[in-house]
Amino acid sequence: MKRIAAALIIAMLAGLAAFAQNETSADGSAGGDDNGFILNFIQEKISGPGREIRLRGVQGALSSRATIGGITVSDDEGPWLEIENVTLDWSRLALLRRRVQINELSFESISVLRKPIPVETAPIPEAEAKPFALPELPVSLQLDKLLAQSV
Repeated sequence: MKRIAAALIIAMLAGLAAFAQNETSADGSAGGDDNGFILNFIQEKISGPGREIRLRGVQGALSSRATIGGITVSDDEGPWLEIENVTLDWSRLALLRRRVQINELSFESISVLRKPIPVETAPIPEAEAKPFALPELPVSLQLDKLLAQSV
């Protein structure tokens, strides 16, 4: 369940990166560097210690229907999660009402290649038991349809 939730979060972040698509020339080849400055910046921000997230084929330019050719999540031993052909159908207008409204989030395939390596974290000093509570987000999230052809 954690893996699907992580994939969902990654896909949503990647959908927000849709404006970072490469410019293509008349022959269909990408212009500039491999990913573009903005996409590289976003990949750097959503990656972390022991976790590298790479996006490819991002298209949509903040349209209400963004597509991502692939998402790869890697650790120190290489890729452990691959998501192919992501489609995000969402409402841009809902953001003005502080809502992320996703009409459909679909994946052609989600492949868990192996178990990821756990990231070692420093012990938390004075850890006390607190009741579980979801963090308060600056926006609400509504997901109407989640589809995965192959998991």
